[in-house]
Amino acid sequence: MYNKKENMLNKYFKSNLEKALKEDESIATSKKYALTVKPCNFLNCILILNSSTEIEFENAKCIRGIEAITDDTFMEKLNQIVCTITNDIKEKLKHPLILTENLARLGYNISPELMQILSFYDKYEVKELGTFLMNEIAKFSFKNRYYINRYDPDLIDFTYEMDSKKEEENEKKKEKRKKNNSVSAYDDKEFLRLFPLDESDNLTSEINYAEKKEEEEEELDYDEEFKKLFPSNDSDSSSEPLYEDSDNDSEDLEDSKEEKIVAVEEEEEVEKFEPFYFHYCKWLYYVEKSMTDTKENVMDLKIPSSYKTNQKITENIEKEDDSDDMHLLFIILMKKDFMK
Repeated sequence: MYNKKENMLNKYFKSNLEKALKEDESIATSKKYALTVKPCNFLNCILILNSSTEIEFENAKCIRGIEAITDDTFMEKLNQIVCTITNDIKEKLKHPLILTENLARLGYNISPELMQILSFYDKYEVKELGTFLMNEIAKFSFKNRYYINRYDPDLIDFTYEMDSKKEEENEKKKEKRKKNNSVSAYDDKEFLRLFPLDESDNLTSEINYAEKKEEEEEELDYDEEFKKLFPSNDSDSSSEPLYEDSDNDSEDLEDSKEEKIVAVEEEEEVEKFEPFYFHYCKWLYYVEKSMTDTKENVMDLKIPSSYKTNQKITENIEKEDDSDDMHLLFIILMKKDFMK
């Protein structure tokens, strides 16, 4: 066990980042740029450039102030240093995040203060604490009895499978979809020449439909000429339904194609989420939500709001949120709970 120290992880982050910047010769001896580190906050850190400009990093990515550094070599080296130190912090947070995911199944969460302390525990210590807490919580509710001695140390898979090769393949798929979608109904023969389709392919029916539509529109032009030569009474509208249904079907078909494309693109975006960062944002989301539900001041916890910069992650977390009837309580270890 560790003695309780305020902002243990944040101070560790700041100290290691300052040390790395001083030890790097290109950064430390730069005559153009001088960097100082402000207090860090979990995966967020802010550096002051030349005592004036703030450069902010979130999850090792620069989200503010990058334009202030025009030297690409300097910026690349800075990114490498921040990435290395941030990865160290992420490793320390993995097991505490697994603990939060286990406790969430019982309707509980842990405070940012405790999260920082647990980041210095190893896997065994976190598992022992998690098992103890889940067994104690289960005593309060009969429905939670199932979770007695059921702490799962591998509840989160942090494997990030989206490597560069897979990302390149996804980009190619997107480009192909754009190319396919840009071909008009009158270019379908050329489309088939470039991209031959099997008879079983779903797009084949759409191509056939487009050819049929082209023939109908040619007939429509002929009918218009016929009407000019032989005008009919206003009451005669027998030809109207013939083309009205076709137009509606065409619009429905286009809407359906657009919806499918959007759905596929959204699915690929979900695949790109880094598992660790997703669960980290999820934990902060529930911390903030539980504080709001209890009408307590979120600012008192000094949690970073920078996790909201990734809007797609936040939207996905909100979609998965089924805790409207579940009150997430904070487990805070007091000073007397720590061994000297």
